[in-house]
Amino acid sequence: GMASMEVAHLYHERQQYFRCALHALNNLLQAPVFTRSDLDDIAHTLSPQDTINPHRSLVPGLGLYDVNVIKAALALHSLFLHWIDFRKGAESMLCPVPRLFSWPRKL
Repeated sequence: GMASMEVAHLYHERQQYFRCALHALNNLLQAPVFTRSDLDDIAHTLSPQDTINPHRSLVPGLGLYDVNVIKAALALHSLFLHWIDFRKGAESMLCPVPRLFSWPRKL
C-alpha cells in the first residue's frame, strides 16, 4: 500500500494595514506570538522619551514598525538579526554568532 504522508501545517497571517513586521514575525515563529500592542510597547521601549516615536506609525497599532522593533522582538525569543550590506561584499555576510543553518557556497 501507499505510505501515509503527514502534511505539515504552516502558520500564515495575511497582510493587514501597515503591519508587515507583525505578520512577518508571527509567520517566522509559526504562531500568533506578537500583537500590535506588543510591537507598540517595544517601539516605546526603544524611544520612551520621544513624543513622536520614530519606530512606528504616528497612529498606535497601525504599523510601519521599523527594523529596530523587529530586531528587539526577535531578541525576546533568543533570535538574532544580522545585517547584510551587499555594498560591502561577502565580508558583510560574516556572522559573529554561531550559525544554526548552513548557507550555499555559491549563489
